[in-house]
Amino acid sequence: MAKRWVRAAVYAALCMFSAFVPGLLAAQEVSLRFPDGSFEVTGPLLGFDGLSYRLDTRFGVLTIKADQVECVGDCPTDTYAPLIRMSGTEALGEVLIPAMVDAFALSLGLQSTVEPATDGAVRLALLSDGVPIARFEIARMSTTDAIAALFENRADIVLSDRFVTTKEAERSKTLGFGDLEDPLRRRLLARRPLRLVTSEPPPPFTVTQLAQVLAGQISDWSALGASPEPIKLFTTGMDHGPLAARLAELEAVLSLPSTPLAQLAVLDGPEALRVALEATPGAIAITHEPDPFGHEVALSHGCLPGTASRAEGTAHPLMVHYWAYTGAARLPDLGRAFLMFASGPDAQRVVDRAGFIDKRPRPVPLAEQGDRLAQAVAAAGEEVSLLDLQTTLRRLQGYDRLELSFRFREGEPELLTESVSEAQGLAALLDTGAFDGRSLLFLGLTDSMGDAEANARLAQVRATRAANAVMAAMATNPARVVMQSEGFGETLPIACDDTRWGQHVNRRVEVWVGPHTR
Repeated sequence: MAKRWVRAAVYAALCMFSAFVPGLLAAQEVSLRFPDGSFEVTGPLLGFDGLSYRLDTRFGVLTIKADQVECVGDCPTDTYAPLIRMSGTEALGEVLIPAMVDAFALSLGLQSTVEPATDGAVRLALLSDGVPIARFEIARMSTTDAIAALFENRADIVLSDRFVTTKEAERSKTLGFGDLEDPLRRRLLARRPLRLVTSEPPPPFTVTQLAQVLAGQISDWSALGASPEPIKLFTTGMDHGPLAARLAELEAVLSLPSTPLAQLAVLDGPEALRVALEATPGAIAITHEPDPFGHEVALSHGCLPGTASRAEGTAHPLMVHYWAYTGAARLPDLGRAFLMFASGPDAQRVVDRAGFIDKRPRPVPLAEQGDRLAQAVAAAGEEVSLLDLQTTLRRLQGYDRLELSFRFREGEPELLTESVSEAQGLAALLDTGAFDGRSLLFLGLTDSMGDAEANARLAQVRATRAANAVMAAMATNPARVVMQSEGFGETLPIACDDTRWGQHVNRRVEVWVGPHTR
């Protein structure tokens, strides 16, 4: 009885989701009848999620709520526990997703347990009074293989370490799985940067030099101002896929010819990387480890001598974004609820503990941004006057900058893919009441290419677009915070505009949190 009550409570709490997964059951023949006899359909049962049946009938595929009909034949029982099948990158499947499932269960007052699974998959069950009410299966494989598994109905959720390609998105539509590039079909779960580590202190790289090293176009340290020595690259199987994807994205931003990742040795894990780094002259280890063994290569894009980028959101050139993609097939309620939990603020502590960068933007007071502001002064173009800088800084007095940025393509007002998810993440944070009664200033900034007045107008449009995206994604009343958008054009660059990467970094909308409103 208690089990039935908890099941009902969970489903009632999740009634906003009309979810469903096909293909979980054998295609047994059943009949569904309305109690008054006014309607009856028969056909193979394609799936059941505890709330709805999906039936292949002479009218086509129908989804019918279980409480509206009687099922006759080989029907699933009320003890049916839907299976949510996830496939994808080892970086998520090994630690983060299992930890998120545990935290999700706790958030619902349920228990979780690991069940035996074949082929190296991880299988967890959500329990109510010791009885499973849902199961999660996590199969670890490359993102490419995981997307293929989705198309072959072997997976419901793809755990990805890259964006889907144009070809994959087109194939998804052709096969009836919907538009994987639709923001409603992808959720940003976590991110973390890849780092380049050497055994001896290295010279800084520009971002263009970084791309050339990864592509094998720079193969000797002498081209980087160091002593002559062949460059030898090492990474792990976990990091190889996202590294190749980041190189492709970098080349697109930098307008460089598309080239494959250079020849590099793929090793088993961090310990093997450490050994290779110590034993191989001229070696570079590429790793996600937060405390790498050696000296990290500084990635310079500043206008002041010795300045270098740090892992600040999308400004880091090797920042890997980890996504969950879903097809057009409808997930069970608990599957949809898990995705909302996993991409929301309640899961961010799990993200942090698992060694990823969570999505909770830390407010940074203006007084702590001296280096950043010095960069802005040094990088400002001729059309930015001292009065412009003073006006901007006066506007920001009393405000703290959130460590997130919305980014855009050159000359365009539309948010880049990762920035759409940033908007969703900030909206979820605002829904928790994190900044109730505060003022949020969306500050539009541009590179210095083109006319300064036109850039100021574009910056205003971008700031408004970013603010509107956040408001549209909020589930609660956006009026709980005061949102303002202003365009400041070229006044606060954080990189030199003499490179494509610097221009990319400077095209952004920042979010600043102001004092409590009255």
